[in-house]
Amino acid sequence: MGNDLSIYLHIPFCRSKCPYCNFYSLEYSVAAGLWADYKAAVLRQLEELIYEYDLAHRTVNSLYIGGGTPSVVDVDFLASIIEAIDGYLGLDLIQEATIELNPADVRLELLRRYRELGITRVSLGVQSFNDGKLELLGRRHNSRDALASVDMCREVFGDDVSIDLIFGLPGEELSIWEADLDMALSLKIGHISLYSLTIESGTLFYDKYSNFDNDQISSRMYILADNLLSSAGMQWYEISNFSVPGKESLHNLRYWLGGDFIGLGPSAWSYVGDIRFSVKPDLNSFLRARMEYEKDILPALRRLKEARVLQLRTRYGIDKGAVPDDWVDRIMDFVKIGWIEEVDNKYVLTLQGRLFSDEIASELIY
Repeated sequence: MGNDLSIYLHIPFCRSKCPYCNFYSLEYSVAAGLWADYKAAVLRQLEELIYEYDLAHRTVNSLYIGGGTPSVVDVDFLASIIEAIDGYLGLDLIQEATIELNPADVRLELLRRYRELGITRVSLGVQSFNDGKLELLGRRHNSRDALASVDMCREVFGDDVSIDLIFGLPGEELSIWEADLDMALSLKIGHISLYSLTIESGTLFYDKYSNFDNDQISSRMYILADNLLSSAGMQWYEISNFSVPGKESLHNLRYWLGGDFIGLGPSAWSYVGDIRFSVKPDLNSFLRARMEYEKDILPALRRLKEARVLQLRTRYGIDKGAVPDDWVDRIMDFVKIGWIEEVDNKYVLTLQGRLFSDEIASELIY
């Protein structure tokens, strides 16, 4: 991806913590002056990264504001921090700017302000259109809020709207998931991300459902989703992401296809050159300008293999000529059992292969 660079800005605040979420975020309790302190810390980090990794002349291709819940943050704060980032690196050539929103926070005036800031795309944490699922997930919105938020987002952003949906919850039947998919398709949006519920250590769900196993039903739900979405003209471009052709997330593709990106804020990841690093997930440390990183400097072969595994998660696959020598036999084994197929001189995951992508990645990397 040449000289291009993507930026992820982490907003680590939520009004309430969802019981299944293990992303680094804090329940929304903002003391006076916190926004100014957070902005100052983000810009200190940005200055350090620009200097250390010689980023001053890179072209920013995409900006993604995630969390946490960015929609709990004051719009003027976001405006000032985007303006500051623009001053450091320039955002005039940006192709995509996305912000994550909670449906409970969406208002037309808020969306119009985002549009004025240069936001081109919104990602809504809908998760479900079923009130029972939403209650179980501890979401702040209900199905009516979800539908109203999508309508407002479409009014301001057209079909540059993405929604997240979660499947495989305790007690969820296939018919409930099918109804979620049917409703999502009826909204005529450009992008849908699908996530099977995982029970993560450190969450409230872990304490309650640590022995929960949804592998079998989740596989059936994913196959159903692929059938319904593809029949409606949406294609998978990464295992968890489906879009109308031309509405793929450029920022997501940056991760999967191997471009450089920097992450600003506590817990945010960066990948520049052969170095992968993340900021310590500690807001207080971050605000005190202690930019503590966990770093991996990857050997060339390891980076190559990781890049190829990530590419294999996409519909674009791996060029046959770009397969590492020690993968050839294993790739052919996966072809024989129907997990990988040859398409236009590339190796691409089959639908069955997408269900076993973690096993494939583990085999190829290790």
